[in-house]
Amino acid sequence: MDGVAVAAPQPWRFVFVNSTLSNWLDGSPGQYVGRPVPDVLRATPADALLGRLERAWRGEGDDAALSACLLNREGDGTELPVEVLFSRIALGERVYVGIVVRRVATERMGADRRDPLTGLADRSLLMARLSMLLAGDRSADQRFAVLFIDLDDFKRVNDRYGHLIGDRVLGEVGRRLAHLTRMGDLVVRYGGDEFVALVEQVAGWENVEPVIRRIHAALAKPIAIPAGEITLTASIGVAEASAKHRTPEDLLNAADRAMYAVKRRVAQRSTP
Repeated sequence: MDGVAVAAPQPWRFVFVNSTLSNWLDGSPGQYVGRPVPDVLRATPADALLGRLERAWRGEGDDAALSACLLNREGDGTELPVEVLFSRIALGERVYVGIVVRRVATERMGADRRDPLTGLADRSLLMARLSMLLAGDRSADQRFAVLFIDLDDFKRVNDRYGHLIGDRVLGEVGRRLAHLTRMGDLVVRYGGDEFVALVEQVAGWENVEPVIRRIHAALAKPIAIPAGEITLTASIGVAEASAKHRTPEDLLNAADRAMYAVKRRVAQRSTP
């Protein structure tokens, strides 16, 4: 069954959401009434969604489906790939836009794939999302950045307490990271003790720095283990997408290099 919603204009917001769509969003239909449509649906470029809504409202829509993603309301980074159709609905003197949402086969974007240890989205979704963003609009309001997060000296946790405890700690780190980012940002476990956060719609360092501060603060809180408590630190490298980043690998490598630069600076400060 398709997801169905009705949106009202100026600004575009939901006035009806059916149970199928709300179930995909992990909520109740009523809680989405009044929510801005872009808070729930993401398209690349972002103005493609608003443009299709406006054209449908004016009766200028077409039958082509818009590729988009549903944003999970829990903020755990999950994005569900969908195709969206729009149609004009006239009720008396008022005009709305009907929205039909159809799920896309998960193998097309690697969606719904989770890292089994942390529950975060896995690397394939990150690569698909970066490919879409790098191919899309690079205007000021569509800028984005990648945070490469490496847990410092995590090997000592495994060596001292064993890999089962290490896995438990990684699971807790994943849970904390998932709740630190903004609605719509993506957090994945990249591999081992490395995580990546994709932060979109950044205007510069002032949008990225608060995320970094929250990550450091969250990791500084003790994590309970059977033998007591441990605290962690992380080195975080940041790369903001630019014209020189043509592929996801280009951007991730830049963030990785920035992370190692952070590690070197910390090591130099701690050397007598």
